[in-house]
Amino acid sequence: MKHIKEFEHFVAEAKSYSGKFKIDDLVYNKRTKTVGIVRMGDDKYGEVKTDADGNVDVDELEKYNPIKNKHQQNAKVAPSTEKEINSRGLFNPFALEENKSLTEAQKYDIEAAVKKIRDFNRGSYKKYKDGAVEQLALDILDDLRINHTGGNVDDTIDHLGASMDGDDRIPEDQDLVREIYGITSA
Repeated sequence: MKHIKEFEHFVAEAKSYSGKFKIDDLVYNKRTKTVGIVRMGDDKYGEVKTDADGNVDVDELEKYNPIKNKHQQNAKVAPSTEKEINSRGLFNPFALEENKSLTEAQKYDIEAAVKKIRDFNRGSYKKYKDGAVEQLALDILDDLRINHTGGNVDDTIDHLGASMDGDDRIPEDQDLVREIYGITSA
C-alpha cells in the first residue's frame, strides 16, 4: 500500500510539472547556434529533445525569436527543419504567448495607440521634425505600458518603419499595435 501511495504521489508531481519548453516550440541552441523544434518537452530533469540537436539541457536553449533577440539572427537552420517550420506555420514571432491573452485594459491601451498612429498620419507629429517616428514609438510604448528599456524603442521604430506604405503612412491597425507586445520585452 505504501508503494502505491508513493507511485501516485510521483505521478501527480510529474503531471503538475510544466517545463520551460513544450512540444513544437522553436528553440535556439546557444551553444551550437542552431534552431530546432522541440520533439519531447522539458522533463523535470532539465532536458528536451529537439530535431536539430537531440537531447539538450534546457539551460543551453531559449525560445527562438530573432526579432526580439538580435543574437539569433544568424542562427543555422537545417533544410528539413525550415521546411517543417514553414509547412506547419510554427514560426510567428508576433503572436502573443498562449498564457498572455489580452486583458480589457490592454484592449483600451491598443485603441489609444491606434489613435496615436492616426494622429501621426494626420500630421500631429510634424512638430517633432526628424524625431517624429521616435516620439510616436515612445507614445505607443507608454500607451501599452511597456518600458523604454532594452531594445524596445528601436524595435518599435523598426516595426513601425517596416509597416509604412509608400506614402509614409502607418496602417491604423490594431494588429500592428498588438504585434509590438510580441517584439518587445515588457
